[in-house]
Amino acid sequence: EAMQYYQNSLQISIKNNDNKGLADANRNLGELFTGMKNYSKAGEHYLKAYTLALGMKEFELIKLTSFALYGIYRKSGNVSKALEYFEKYTSVKDSIFNRENTRKIAEMQIRYETSRRENELLQAKKETARTIEFLNAQKLLRNYLLVTVLLLIAFILLLFNRYKLKKQMVNT
Repeated sequence: EAMQYYQNSLQISIKNNDNKGLADANRNLGELFTGMKNYSKAGEHYLKAYTLALGMKEFELIKLTSFALYGIYRKSGNVSKALEYFEKYTSVKDSIFNRENTRKIAEMQIRYETSRRENELLQAKKETARTIEFLNAQKLLRNYLLVTVLLLIAFILLLFNRYKLKKQMVNT
C-alpha cells in the first residue's frame, strides 16, 4: 500500500514538474525498497533523489540520500562506492554544520550589536537627562541671583531715597 502512495506521489510530482516532490518520492521509495532488502531498486531511487537534490542544492536531502547510498553500497559489497558516498555524506554534513554555526554566530552577533546599541541609546538618554537637569538647575540659580540682585538694588535705592529725604528734612 505504501508503494502505491509513493508511486502516486512520484507521478503527481512528474506531472507538476515538482523536483522537490520527485526527489522526496524517490527517497521514500528507496527507503521502502531498502526495507524489502531490494538494494538494487533502492539504490536506483536513492540515486535519482540524490541527483535531483544536487541540482536543487537541497543539502539536507543530499545528506540523507548520500548516507542511504553509502548503506546500500556497503550492504551490496561495493566498498569503493560506499566509501565515495560516505565521504560525500561527511562533506555535506560538515557543510550543513558549518553553515548552521555561521548562521548562529551571525544571529548572536546581531543580538550583541542590538543590545550594545540599546545600551548606548539608554546611556545617551541618561546623559541627556542629566544635562537637562544640570541646565535647569543653572537657570534656577541664575534666576535666584537675578532676583536677589534686583532686590538688593531696590533696597539700596530705597535706603538712598530715605537718606535724601532725611537730609532734605534736616536742611529745611
